[in-house]
Amino acid sequence: MLKRGWHGCATAAEANYAKSQLGLGQLYQKGQFVKQDDAQAVVWFRKAADAGDAIAQFSLAWQYVHGTGVPKDMEAAAKWAALSAAQGYVLAENSMGYSFDQGLGVNQRLGRSLQMVCAGHRTG
Repeated sequence: MLKRGWHGCATAAEANYAKSQLGLGQLYQKGQFVKQDDAQAVVWFRKAADAGDAIAQFSLAWQYVHGTGVPKDMEAAAKWAALSAAQGYVLAENSMGYSFDQGLGVNQRLGRSLQMVCAGHRTG
């Protein structure tokens, strides 16, 4: 049953269904039902992120922060996290608050940091 479920997820992902692309990226990231492969996780996260999926955008940001599957790039991480935060994804809002506080991938702006953290508390 699980193998069939994975095949269905892969088929839907290849048909450009963003939630399945996100799911396939998560499977590759964790090594569940497939060999763990950060580069493949990034491929699928990017497809879903490009389609506007907020969780995929944040997942892609995480990959850039940690340099897994892609070179470490704080500016790219901030770009994807900001897109996710703009959709109200709480983890991304809090992450952007920290990024503005520390100047990670963005210019340090303490006022903007507070706005992002407060937004995360309102929506979360």
